[in-house]
Amino acid sequence: MKILFVFADDFPYSGACTNILNHLFKTGVLQSEAEKIAVLSAKYSFDEKDFGTVDNTDVYRAYVWEVFPLKAQENKFSHLGAFLRGAAVKTFAAVKNKFSPYAYIKPDFCGCIYKKLKKINAGDFDVIVAMSGDFNIAEAVRKYVEKHPGPKFVLYQVDPCSNNESMPEGSKEERAEIEKKAFELADLIFTTPLIYGYLLEKYPDFAGKIRTLEFPNVVRPAFSPDAQKEIDFIFTGSLYGGIRDPEYTFRLIEGASEDENSKFYLVGAAKKDVGFEYNEKKIVCTGRKSIEETAEMLSKSRFLVNIGNKMKNQVPSKLFDYVSTGKPIINVCKNPDCYSKEYLKKYPLALNLYEDENLLEKQISELKEFTEKYRDAAVGFDEIRELYAECTPEYCAEKLLEGFCEILKK
Repeated sequence: MKILFVFADDFPYSGACTNILNHLFKTGVLQSEAEKIAVLSAKYSFDEKDFGTVDNTDVYRAYVWEVFPLKAQENKFSHLGAFLRGAAVKTFAAVKNKFSPYAYIKPDFCGCIYKKLKKINAGDFDVIVAMSGDFNIAEAVRKYVEKHPGPKFVLYQVDPCSNNESMPEGSKEERAEIEKKAFELADLIFTTPLIYGYLLEKYPDFAGKIRTLEFPNVVRPAFSPDAQKEIDFIFTGSLYGGIRDPEYTFRLIEGASEDENSKFYLVGAAKKDVGFEYNEKKIVCTGRKSIEETAEMLSKSRFLVNIGNKMKNQVPSKLFDYVSTGKPIINVCKNPDCYSKEYLKKYPLALNLYEDENLLEKQISELKEFTEKYRDAAVGFDEIRELYAECTPEYCAEKLLEGFCEILKK
């Protein structure tokens, strides 16, 4: 069996799909049955090679200009041709977006992935897995498999598409059409339990090929539980204007932390991502960090903070990373019925708060009490693994492999 995973993260460094695959690959479950496992991901630097190997996994990389951080590149003139191409694509996309602000599918995005699939002869693989946080990936793989029949097409849907609440209403019809096309051609679909119910209702004819799969992020932490604590509060991940707004959380933590030396670190977020003025003596935005650097900072932290987003049908994968550590979790929800609370019901060291100006002072008191009571508390990993068995990489890898074997027999 030859398996190709396709997505647009900065593999093996960052992104939700990268995190998922890193965990799955480390189990060795897929490798036990696969002759070859490969990844097709996006380039995030001019210096990244078109092909390489990471821990015995072949990694193909493509320029996907919509996600390529062109301004951040320091060696533009050494790669002038690529730089000019990227600048042209981004300029054209910006102009097009002004006239078609609700267009979902990005032709250049899909085209870059499609061309790379052709270049690497992706038809030689038995299974091609489109990891679709962004359905432009699914569309590119769908088009490739449609024109090059042979490989089985598996959709690994980690984010909603047609019912994605973070996207403009004007693109909903196009998203529904793209989703349906992908589902029609896919041999197998994996999605989260939160999305599953909606898909069954919307696409009852495809029920036989839709499976649920949790985020496989509950893993034994690499650090010692006795690691020196240097950070009081930490958030890891990205901030999105209008979707994940940290202002209420900032006020909660500043109100509850009386120690003038106490700091709240936002790992992965830059100052410009915050969108408003804040107390930089108490709140530190680190910008982008590697997975290893983030894990090290988590190991030195006392309280892990989840800044909730406005989407009711998504649970951030970081929540499972947090659970794995056994550390106390402060979960600040945007919605009173946020699904993250369901996952944390069984976690012994969680405080769920809800953004409400009328409750701010009461919640500051609750947070003070929580931080005083659980300052050095921790849950053992054996207990966590038992509570969240379906979220372990071993369990999820077995489910994936089971599905791959099943469709290959047809």
